Amino acid sequence: MQDKQSQMDFFDANDILLSIIKNIRIGIIAFENDGKVLIANELAEEHLGVAFTPQSNVIETFSILPELAHEIELSLKNGRSPFVLENLYFDNKYLDVKGNPIKQGMIISIEDVTNKIESEQYALEALLKGQEDERKRIAKEIHDGVGPMLSAVKMHVEAVQRDIGISDSKNLAKLDTTYHLIDTLANDLRSLSHDLMPKIVEDFGLVEALDYLSKNLSSESFEIEFHHNMEDVRYPKNIELNIYRIAQELVHNSLKHSGGDRVVIQLLEHSKSLVLMVEDNGKGMHVKDEQDYGLGIKNIETRVKAMGGDFIFDSVPNAGVTATIEISR
Repeated sequence: MQDKQSQMDFFDANDILLSIIKNIRIGIIAFENDGKVLIANELAEEHLGVAFTPQSNVIETFSILPELAHEIELSLKNGRSPFVLENLYFDNKYLDVKGNPIKQGMIISIEDVTNKIESEQYALEALLKGQEDERKRIAKEIHDGVGPMLSAVKMHVEAVQRDIGISDSKNLAKLDTTYHLIDTLANDLRSLSHDLMPKIVEDFGLVEALDYLSKNLSSESFEIEFHHNMEDVRYPKNIELNIYRIAQELVHNSLKHSGGDRVVIQLLEHSKSLVLMVEDNGKGMHVKDEQDYGLGIKNIETRVKAMGGDFIFDSVPNAGVTATIEISR
């Protein structure tokens, strides 16, 4: 009687487990060590666009997702080690995939995180748009308010110079110095206004903007080279502006912190991606420099994430810095 009750309890537990797997809002696939599928719920089939049968083999089935197939093979070779693949892009969806060992096999959970990723993307884009709008507002204030005011001050200085006459050479010299200081301030404000609102990106495109940036910031003591393989190619406005801002931030970081005398900017178009690479020949990042670099790098990470790209920041002490941004086309 006890054995019969135990058998009934087993089948009841099995039915409950199968019901949970069927109705849970996460895709589930369980398979044996040889890859043979034991069970797969409808949501897993929906996420992957396949129908599993008792003869299905996960390695063969996941040939449509090479990254996942490779991770499963690696896990099985390493004694069914757990793994996590986040934001795996497939069939216009983002999937989080987790693999965990079970007795003589593995179980994979698949969660569609597309809405979460798109919400994050939207929030990042809104944040960056807010920053750009504020930059434009400040640039307009400089152009429409401070700029004309400085021009008026220059006119008054010129008038005073004429009024005091050439005999008062001491005060004329002071006014001349003041005049040149105003000129210097006006030039600095024009450069600041351009940095805040680089219309060259919108008007002439990314290549022209990066070429201007490299030439404008180059000097006798600091050389900036720009190379590209793009001809008359334009990208969406937000992509061009974000890549320009990233290059601008990286070059400014090199100027301020690298201690080197050369930066190379490369903009390379591949069949499936657009790559920006910025490298310097400076001292690289030391521990004490991390705080100086920190905020700028975080801003770059935010921009790259908003574009759905990849960012690699490679820095070795005494070997310079190389930053690579890759955006899928």
